Amino acid sequence: MNQWWVGVVGAGILCLVGCRGNVHYTASDWEELVGRPPEATAPSALPPTGEAPSSATQTLQAFTVAGTSAQGSVPWRVSGQSAAVVGQTVQMTDVHGVREATDETMTVTAKQGTFDPKTHDVHLEHDVVATTADGMTLTTDALDWSERTQTLTMVEPLTVTQEQLEITGTGGVAHPELKTMAIAEQVRVTVYPSTIITCEGPLEVDYDHAKATFHEDVHVTDERGELFADQMEVFFNEAREVEQIIAIGHVRILRGDDTAYSDRAVYLQKQGQVFLTGEPRLVLFPRQEDVR
Repeated sequence: MNQWWVGVVGAGILCLVGCRGNVHYTASDWEELVGRPPEATAPSALPPTGEAPSSATQTLQAFTVAGTSAQGSVPWRVSGQSAAVVGQTVQMTDVHGVREATDETMTVTAKQGTFDPKTHDVHLEHDVVATTADGMTLTTDALDWSERTQTLTMVEPLTVTQEQLEITGTGGVAHPELKTMAIAEQVRVTVYPSTIITCEGPLEVDYDHAKATFHEDVHVTDERGELFADQMEVFFNEAREVEQIIAIGHVRILRGDDTAYSDRAVYLQKQGQVFLTGEPRLVLFPRQEDVR
């Protein structure tokens, strides 16, 4: 029952430039742009795709919003085909965003979005796609960027893909460049060509610490067997190859007619071995050739 575990993972320009500590626009600039002070109104809802908001005080055919992160170290910019100033927000169409960290670049596109010049928060919706420099792609129908917490938040169904890996689920939180993320529920991971992992969620992935954790009713299946557990931790090496897998709680491993039970199972990839602990039990069914 050892080797199959390794398959688990493996126009006109509206340019509002600035951010905290590096502000290039003032309250008077904003008042001149929208015709009222920043505190006057709350953001309004986005109109249907392709329609300009009826309450817009100013519209532009193209725009760019640029600045740096709250720490002033990561440059970013958001551009689009058109923009409309509504209350305190800029509502955008055909949005394209870029965040350029020292070691990574992430791009985001969407059909519609809203930018808040005061907080620098961004809401995107309709065909949202985020892509990292190393080829990881996140797709969903709505996404919120918080400048204060430096997080991406999703409440809709989402899909994450990279090389031979596809992750689907509903709702989640991710940090820039998708280095860490948590998918809230209904998690399904496909490691091509044949390994499928499901769990109730959440699934927590931390590439900086080379670890992924599956929570609640974990089920792993491929042509070599099945594994069930309450929780599963997967550890990677620098090449993002599986080094160790730990299954915890009500562990059950099926291969053919044979079943192993334990409280905990540890798979070591280099040694190709599985260790069962916590009252392990193995149930073997005789094969036809054994009973002749």
